[in-house]
Amino acid sequence: MMSATPIEDLNMPMPNQDTRTCTNNMLTMTLWNANGCNRYTVDQTTNSLLTSSLIFITETWLLSPLRLMTLWQQYHTYGIPLEGQSRGQMGISLLVNPDCPYPVTHFPSDNPYVLSCQVSTLLVHCVYLPPSLSDIEAMEILDGLPHQTHPSQTNMVVCGDFNARHQHLLGDSRTTTRGIKLFGWILENGMTCWNAQLAYGIPTYCAQGRVNANTGEHFNSVVVLQR
Repeated sequence: MMSATPIEDLNMPMPNQDTRTCTNNMLTMTLWNANGCNRYTVDQTTNSLLTSSLIFITETWLLSPLRLMTLWQQYHTYGIPLEGQSRGQMGISLLVNPDCPYPVTHFPSDNPYVLSCQVSTLLVHCVYLPPSLSDIEAMEILDGLPHQTHPSQTNMVVCGDFNARHQHLLGDSRTTTRGIKLFGWILENGMTCWNAQLAYGIPTYCAQGRVNANTGEHFNSVVVLQR
């Protein structure tokens, strides 16, 4: 997350804060790269994340006009069809907890790499930048994100899976070219990377329930940024 606003002012949970129960005005977000989301069992996820106001899911593989079987409000950037297969590729979904303390407005887009919404005064962009994109294409998508679409928006949050790695920024085991470009983009846009402050050195990719310590694959590729 990147921001010029102190974290206390954003109603985000602090690192040592007890988040087993939600306060009336706390906004909590969960990011999940599903690598294929079973739309019939998604309630298993929501039931385990009842303290989350919003759940952003990348790589849902969900095709239009399908819906996830949940009572949570849902918005989608649908996946792209795969020839000869019943599922798609990519895809981003937003699930809104019925107890979310703030109104959520979804901004539909034809961009298959972005899902955008407004929550209270926050403009939120959830992105999925697959490894198949060139670094130039990935940065063009980030450069194209609007910083404000309405005067009521006072901060911008960019979250999702960037497939970018950076040893200095994220505490990763190595740095990729996309990670270097992302770091530059963060600095140029005056963003704050909350992963660097709240989850430095913590892997976000697990293989068979364990952190893949040997390869470090997708180590901290799920990143939250705020301006």
